[in-house]
Amino acid sequence: MAWALGLFFTDGHLGPPFRQTAARLCFTQKSPELLHKLKALMHSNTTVHSRPRREYNGKTAGATFRFAISNARLVARMLALGLTPRKSLTMQFPEVPRECVRHFVRGCWDGDGTVYRQANGRQLIAKFGSGSQRFVEEMLGALYRDGFPERRVYRLRRGGRDVEYYYFAFQRPRDIESLFRYLYDGVPVGAYLVRKYELFATYIAERHSSSNG
Repeated sequence: MAWALGLFFTDGHLGPPFRQTAARLCFTQKSPELLHKLKALMHSNTTVHSRPRREYNGKTAGATFRFAISNARLVARMLALGLTPRKSLTMQFPEVPRECVRHFVRGCWDGDGTVYRQANGRQLIAKFGSGSQRFVEEMLGALYRDGFPERRVYRLRRGGRDVEYYYFAFQRPRDIESLFRYLYDGVPVGAYLVRKYELFATYIAERHSSSNG
């Protein structure tokens, strides 16, 4: 469930109650894959809703998928762990058992992390960012305790607005492979986003193939 918690911390939010409905735990993604895996993990029968691609004010918004779970006990538990309304700028790294940290980090990376090739196609970069500087720094602290090298936290403004965004990245091949093992070793396919896993796995396989050739 630590993976699910990481997803909710990044791409989830708490919705207000409507009429007689309890406060809701909502999750939104551009791909339905994570929603269906979350539903299966949580044994939930909630409905996944889709919103088609649309244009407004001269801008295009891609298709999105969403579900909401109305469960007062679950919402209370999420609040106790630090998932608060309007969390993006104030989020803090929750207290999770040491053995669960890597699963929580994987959930966060599946939510707000990126994995991509540089323009030359040879180098892979794994980056994680958030509007909460504290959350990013505390995640790095957890990674340091698990043996990763220190990283610089970068700050930038997003979309020309007065909104700050903080991120760090791994790109040295040995760090990328360490991160891949850390996130995915022994993890079933039902607990990660396949697209990001395959980017890591393909890069590492190519690297090993070239070194053995």
